[in-house]
Amino acid sequence: MIDMTFIKKIWIVVILLVIAGLSAFLIIISNSSTYQAITISSLIDNHEQQLSNYFQGAGNELEILKPYLDKKLTIADTAELVKIKDQLLKLRVPVGYQDFHLSLVIKLSQLEDLLNSKNLVADTSVASLQKDLTALVEEFTKLQEQAKLPAVGVSKYN
Repeated sequence: MIDMTFIKKIWIVVILLVIAGLSAFLIIISNSSTYQAITISSLIDNHEQQLSNYFQGAGNELEILKPYLDKKLTIADTAELVKIKDQLLKLRVPVGYQDFHLSLVIKLSQLEDLLNSKNLVADTSVASLQKDLTALVEEFTKLQEQAKLPAVGVSKYN
């Protein structure tokens, strides 16, 4: 026959192993969720910083662009428009703003091409591009307001 104390000892060992396994599982779960929370928080802060940098950089360039949207442009204005476009191309564009940014850069490139051409009918095309760029500047202002960025280092998700 099997000794009852031996069976009790096996049950105690099995119960201790189950408790140890559950404890290890809980420790692993709690550590990974803490790590995940830190990662998500840092991703949010990083995205907010990218947005802030983008809006500041693009905003500066669009302020420089504004006077060129209301006047009759000549080939002499091309150099400044190229500088604005080049500065915009240097910016790191956050997720969700690439289409807007691409439209802005394309319109500036088209404007540059028209000013460099000696096409006499370019005046109406230049005026049309100026109107399109004005609309993009207004859209930028709306995007900036929608983002409503908190102060640097302060997450709106805390």
